[in-house]
Amino acid sequence: MYTIGIDVGGTNIKIGLVHDGKVVQKQSIEALAHQGLLPRLKDIEDVIRNILSAQSVDIAKVSGIGMCVPGIVDSKGKKILVINDKFNDVVNMDLAQWAKSVFNLPLAIDNDARCALISEWQYGAGRDCDNLVMITLGTGIGTSALVEGRVMRGSHYVAGILGGHVILDRNGLMCNCGNRGCGEAQASTWNMDAIIRQQAAEVANWYSPAADFRLIFEKAAGDVYALKVRNHCLDIWTEVIVNMVYAYDPEKIVMAGGIMKSADVIIPYITEKIKTYGWALFDRIEIVRSSVTDDAALLSAEYFMKEMTS
Repeated sequence: MYTIGIDVGGTNIKIGLVHDGKVVQKQSIEALAHQGLLPRLKDIEDVIRNILSAQSVDIAKVSGIGMCVPGIVDSKGKKILVINDKFNDVVNMDLAQWAKSVFNLPLAIDNDARCALISEWQYGAGRDCDNLVMITLGTGIGTSALVEGRVMRGSHYVAGILGGHVILDRNGLMCNCGNRGCGEAQASTWNMDAIIRQQAAEVANWYSPAADFRLIFEKAAGDVYALKVRNHCLDIWTEVIVNMVYAYDPEKIVMAGGIMKSADVIIPYITEKIKTYGWALFDRIEIVRSSVTDDAALLSAEYFMKEMTS
């Protein structure tokens, strides 16, 4: 059987046909998140039909649809509970009914960080590892956790996914969650302007409001102030990881995101840095780069359908 994966991102919506752990064909459409998801459903339907037609796959051979969204998701009730300033209409939508009425297919839906974790666990860098933490570095800091083969969700569906919002400095930078000093506020692309201003803006001749991690890592090789910003962020990411280790005791940590193009700097730095922390056996925890990032959300659809029928 095939499954259909839908990755609802803030910039693009990816739709893919999945079979036996592989994305057979995929297509992206512009998200237009400020308009909500409802106006995009017809386009999503058209893409699904086009992909099925291109692959000569009858809808009867599709077991269901798996959808990943950047919000807090009641995966049992198939409802999106909270989403931060994008696709705001989804909180009131019955997407399971949409999938049923349009395609006569069951729908599974979950947070995008959990979807990424599931894909790495089933098909990627976390394969055959039942105690796993995933950290995604980028616009924000996404986290998720697997403990003894169970994806952490919790009574309010926030277990594991808000590791970037653990408060590290109560006098730190303001976060978009309303608190100060969260890991995400201290070391994420969306707050880079404030981070640089705090750490090095008065003396960094390369500073601009458009600066990003690519520039920071590039300049760090020869500029003491870029190095200061870079190492500040590396230290924050280390602290986020330490908190996730204390909470979930993983065998392995998978790191993902565009920033991991600098994995040759990030992983050795964090691996060495965590040795300075106490209590946990950090030298036994392997830190690795993700291996299925681009298709992670789509691949999770196959797992969800197997989970629903088991």
